[in-house]
Amino acid sequence: MRPSPLNDRPEGIRGGVSTGGPPATGRAPLRWSALLAALVLLVAACSAGSSEPPGGADAGSAEAGTSTPQPDVGQLTSEVSTLKSELDDTKRALAAAQAELLEANSSADSLEQKKSELESQLREFRTRAYSAETQLSALKTQIEELRQRYDPEIRATAQAEVDAEIARACQAATDDIDADIEDIVRMDSSWTIVTTREDLVAAVTDCAQPERSRTAEQREAERLAACEKVSPDALEKNPADYENKCVHLYAYIVQYDSNTGPCSFHAEISDRRSRRWYDYDIRSAFGYEDSSVLSALRTDCPELDGIDGDDFVEVWATGLGAFTYDTAMGGSNTVPSFRIEKIELVAKN
Repeated sequence: MRPSPLNDRPEGIRGGVSTGGPPATGRAPLRWSALLAALVLLVAACSAGSSEPPGGADAGSAEAGTSTPQPDVGQLTSEVSTLKSELDDTKRALAAAQAELLEANSSADSLEQKKSELESQLREFRTRAYSAETQLSALKTQIEELRQRYDPEIRATAQAEVDAEIARACQAATDDIDADIEDIVRMDSSWTIVTTREDLVAAVTDCAQPERSRTAEQREAERLAACEKVSPDALEKNPADYENKCVHLYAYIVQYDSNTGPCSFHAEISDRRSRRWYDYDIRSAFGYEDSSVLSALRTDCPELDGIDGDDFVEVWATGLGAFTYDTAMGGSNTVPSFRIEKIELVAKN
């Protein structure tokens, strides 16, 4: 039986030239080694067949019935030569592929290094760009500060706002003399072009100092001195016009009993001091608060100690508008009403 032809080459190899992918560097050499080993065995078998077998001619006669095919040594030799040539070509192709792979790896390393360098440059450029943006922003801020500092219109607007704040804070500081001026003053950042917080506090302190340096008695005396002397007829006609205004009156007490309560009374008023009861003619209610509930709840009024019915008194009071009450005859009466700020006895009747 003739062995398979040796020119059944591995796939991808035709005449030593690669027709497919890279040479099968692992399995092809093993296959060729196996073919070489088979060739050696065939040659050995042929040599053994040409010699006489043991047992002499009889033995040869006994086996005469079996025919042993003789291999074509020339063909096998040619196939071996062809395989060797292809093996050499494959080795050269493998060496070339390995060289290309090394070159590709070297190129990849070079590209990776170039990529790293470019990324480093990009980070540097970004850092420079951020620094430039920061510097640009700072320059814009400086330009705006300079514009606000030297622009006459902007400075005038800021100064007007500062003056308004000084007036507001000064009034608040005089209204509440115990308050800390530092807590009263409000500083706006846009005002730094014309003042500082320290200067603003100092200006408010100077403004409020005259009032804050006065005693409570002095402030009370000045407040009462500002109370207006008003005609009783004007009060009777339009009590609402004097609501929340301080007025200075003289009064003759006509009712101060259980019906009025301990902290309020009714009196007839005049704008002139007199000890004659007939000089007083407009009835008014004194000692009331801003609401009837507060007036009813009030029972402690030391300012009325020593004051009784039929007394002549001098009164500084704040107008509360009109007050309506029920009369003993079952009707009602509406009169001006006042909250007492200060009262002094003029004479007892």
